[in-house]
This record gives sequence, C-alpha cells and structure tokens, in this order.
Amino acid sequence: MLGIEVFNRPHDRGRVAATLILMDHAFEMLLKSAILHKGGSIREKGRENQTIGFSLCVRRALSDSTIAFLTEEQSITLQALNSLSVRPRSC
Repeated sequence: MLGIEVFNRPHDRGRVAATLILMDHAFEMLLKSAILHKGGSIREKGRENQTIGFSLCVRRALSDSTIAFLTEEQSITLQALNSLSVRPRSC
C-alpha cells in the first residue's frame, strides 16, 4: 500500500527508488509466505536467527520440487525487479 502512495505523490523526488524498494520487499514477503504455506522453510540450517533473502526465495519457489510454484518467466520478472531495486541511482 505504501508503494502505491509513494508512486502517486505529487512530486518526483525518490518516487522510482522508493516504489521499487517497497515492491521488492512486498514480493519477498509474499514469496516467504507462499513457501511457508507450501510446507517449505525460510531459514537456513545453522542460521536460524535469519530468514533467507529474496534471491533464494525465488530459487526455492522455482526449483524446489516439493514447493515449486513459480514459472521460469515469473522468476525472471521477480529477479529483474530485485535487481532494479538494489542498483544505485544517479539523480
């Protein structure tokens, strides 16, 4: 919801970067939720105090045989969104 509000602001300062970051985070949370719903894990062995990141969520959702729910095209789109949201921008 915040991503939509930022996108619709009357001024442009930070619009693109904020929208991409918020969309990236929202998709990461949706992926983690879907992985858990399918019975997968969002934690690595030996690192139980942290959850997996965006890229590993996409890889698991694409190729883990027990929980796979993304197509190749969907995973490419999500990876493109992620790469846009973390790339430094010049003003």
